Amino acid sequence: MIDHYDVIVVGAGVTGSVAALMFANRELQTAILDINLPVEPSTEHSIRVASINPASESILKKLDIWPTIEKYRVSPFNRIDVWEDNANQKLSFLAESIGATRLGHIVENDILSFAAWSKFESSPNATTLQPDMISSIAACAQGKQITMKSGKAYSCRLLVGADGQNSTIRELSNINVERFDYRQMAIVSRVRTDKLPGTIARQKFLPEGPLAFLPLGNNQSSIVWSVGLDKCETVLAMTDSEFCRYLADSFDHQLGDVLECGKRVCFPLVRRHANRYIGDSSALIGDACHTVHPLAGLGANQGIGDARALIAKTFPTNENIFRPTYRNLRKYERERRALNQKTLSTMDLFYFGFGSSNQILKSLRTSSLAIVNRSNFLKSFFIENATQLDASLEHD
Repeated sequence: MIDHYDVIVVGAGVTGSVAALMFANRELQTAILDINLPVEPSTEHSIRVASINPASESILKKLDIWPTIEKYRVSPFNRIDVWEDNANQKLSFLAESIGATRLGHIVENDILSFAAWSKFESSPNATTLQPDMISSIAACAQGKQITMKSGKAYSCRLLVGADGQNSTIRELSNINVERFDYRQMAIVSRVRTDKLPGTIARQKFLPEGPLAFLPLGNNQSSIVWSVGLDKCETVLAMTDSEFCRYLADSFDHQLGDVLECGKRVCFPLVRRHANRYIGDSSALIGDACHTVHPLAGLGANQGIGDARALIAKTFPTNENIFRPTYRNLRKYERERRALNQKTLSTMDLFYFGFGSSNQILKSLRTSSLAIVNRSNFLKSFFIENATQLDASLEHD
């Protein structure tokens, strides 16, 4: 017997759980399918974090996910400091310059995923499936059928691939990906510093890549450091005390000494963008269709924006009827692919612009930082684009 649902979302991460909850809230029988479901966060900070902008925060509050996030850990920031190695010019973006109280929140990925999934679980329209691996996808009278390696099958009117950068749904749908390898690794860890980070997110552009300290509250920060492949091996081989000293020196002791560090993890930095986001009765969202350089922490916001747009396009304006037609899915693809490409290109511009050692370009960067720092208009422009890339998605 084939179990049928209105929507099946493959992937129970942040994007998948948010999307599933949105569909369930529209009275659609919705299933999340994932072998590894979110678990309740521990009392210790996890390594991977996201920077949630005000537009995404608004969506999470409307879905009643935000109270669960606040129950665990969330760290607001109202200022971003950016500077370059061997340069005196520091650029500061302040929330007050756009009449806001904050620019965003730092939230651990584990907390985001668990909060969204647990809210989904409480819906009468929700089902959670933990089968084995997916072996095939095929068209059927109801829309799409997925068959597991065990032989068990499920059908749905809309299949949503939210299964990450190595998406099985994308692969089985024969969707190609434009891929660029930065030939860098991101080192992530949690650290405790001598000085309080306060509500300031800090990022220094070093010759090998950006180093960010993101506030987690008290003396805790999450660090994300983009480095070359060789340097990553060197850093991982350091003792904790060696790494703490090296990190503090590299960051100009902006937060004093680094007193303690947690586990260090490296992952490769690769930009990906799917050539297509959709098929008949299917769509990709989040990392399944795009991955961005982490220097601005925009990945989670892009995924939440994808989920909201997919809902909006499959429930056309002034209709409360679910219409996952190819035409409506194509509208989703056109809107989101253009926005996501803009974000990917902007991050590349920052990455390659600040990563170049060309002296002319370095002088131009320093001059540009000074000009932006003196212009409230330019700073407001950059802040509003960085913190509310999908502000239109706040509205139903």
